[in-house]
Amino acid sequence: MVKLPHTILKSIFKVLFFEILKASKRDSVGHREISLPYIQSYLRLGLVSHEWRSLVSQYVTFDNLTFTVYNQSYIDKVLNYHKNDIKLGIRFTANISQYQTLNKYPHLKPYVIEANLDEHLPHLTNLSALTIDNEMFDETFNIPNLKKITFFRHMDSISFSILSLVNTIVKDNSLTLTISRVSNITEIPAVPLQSLKKLIIFRCGFKLEQQNTPTILQTINSHYLTLKTLKIVDCDINCSLQHIFVTLAPNQTLESLEVSMLRSLLPLSVITNFLNQNNKLRKLKLQMTLIDHSEFIITNNTLENIQCPIQLFSHWRSKSSIKVNTSPVDNPSMFNGITLYHFSTIQYLNVNSLDSNIFKLIGLNPPSLEHITFQFLFTSLEIYDNSTSTEMELKNFTNALTNNCNLTSLRFSSTLVPLSLVTSLLQLNHKYIKLLSFNNITEWNSEELPKYFGMNRYLHSLSINSIIPNSSISINPFVICISKILDTNDSLNFINISNSRVSPNNVTELVQNQFENSLKRNTSIKSLTLGITSGGISEIIQRNSISTYSPHYMV
Repeated sequence: MVKLPHTILKSIFKVLFFEILKASKRDSVGHREISLPYIQSYLRLGLVSHEWRSLVSQYVTFDNLTFTVYNQSYIDKVLNYHKNDIKLGIRFTANISQYQTLNKYPHLKPYVIEANLDEHLPHLTNLSALTIDNEMFDETFNIPNLKKITFFRHMDSISFSILSLVNTIVKDNSLTLTISRVSNITEIPAVPLQSLKKLIIFRCGFKLEQQNTPTILQTINSHYLTLKTLKIVDCDINCSLQHIFVTLAPNQTLESLEVSMLRSLLPLSVITNFLNQNNKLRKLKLQMTLIDHSEFIITNNTLENIQCPIQLFSHWRSKSSIKVNTSPVDNPSMFNGITLYHFSTIQYLNVNSLDSNIFKLIGLNPPSLEHITFQFLFTSLEIYDNSTSTEMELKNFTNALTNNCNLTSLRFSSTLVPLSLVTSLLQLNHKYIKLLSFNNITEWNSEELPKYFGMNRYLHSLSINSIIPNSSISINPFVICISKILDTNDSLNFINISNSRVSPNNVTELVQNQFENSLKRNTSIKSLTLGITSGGISEIIQRNSISTYSPHYMV
């Protein structure tokens, strides 16, 4: 039997392992949840040979991977994985007896990273996340790696003693504290939590205005001196929402604030006053209804990221530090505000129009602007005919892009995008634009598209969420088109066409062979998703070690 060099074996396994991990998501303490099928895939890969197994175990680590245990039957699976040297972190859910399980299998204790508090819970030195729904937490616990604590619904209040214990047990300054569904919090005791970095208050009932005792917000200002992030989501408070912003305005530690109260009303003046008084906050996310849109002035020069129901650009009257703004920009005064006060810092824009204002801004080449998302409807541009006005808009757009050397990605989340826009952007062959993403395009031309892809030598990523033609696309011409694109373009690393409305017929053997040969000749493609479930195309992609995973920044 011919033995492959170790470098080739390692490269092969890296591609396969990448597929195993493609659906895992990182949580707030840095772990990735991995599901049962992916673990089983890893074990099957290990059956290739003893040499293969020995080699890949040196290069693959399961550090920070976790597996959730939902019932007792899962324990046997976990034990099997640990026998195969997969040292997975273990998450326990509330419907399993942790104490009995861990006493029966004591060697699993070092791998438990998340659990609910139990009066018999042994010392778990690697525990990083703990849910507390009672007062059984005491000073005997030895949890040096604890980074996340959740106080859950069965608790009526948060006591001084339990917060003091948190302060004693958690040693570093990276604790995330979540108070979830606790119905009646009159106060949070004024304990100086030196380790607290992030506080989340979710669907709780608490009082913000009261006599003689400090409110939760006053405690945050005076005692939580390491707190960087505060989130208040869907809470029932006993006063006006305005009180939150008035109290937190002088805070000098918070860098990120999220207030999400979808059923609440708040005057815009409260937000502008808050921003003008606070010089520490870097990120502000608001989800509520803002009323009274009068002409208020903002002079804040520290905020970098704002997510707000309405656009605030036009209210600035001094140089800002805004990098990310998710509210759509759609009128001349907003574009003027960007040019005057945000020009040198803005990195990401949401745009609601394709007109002379955005053309002018793009042509001015803002030094930091790299990403634009367009949200308008192209139906207003008469996309269903070849009107002179539509052609002129596209020409003005591409001319503006030609004068810009900083944009790297364009996303079109519009309902429908004409194919003429796609081909125009490909034909532009822009040296700096590396990513194009379209939500829906109106048609697919299998004969013409390869030509335009061949004109572009700089694009790295293309994503089309859906193709919505008048009729279904024949599968063989579609696959031939992709084959030609692979032959004519040597810059694309990622192609994602999620829902192509291709007819579910079989691909002929001749077309399959052409596709596989094109795939083998192409040296740049790393990931290819075509939304085809039949015809053997998926098998060909996998056989050639090409991923079908689209990176999160593409979609």
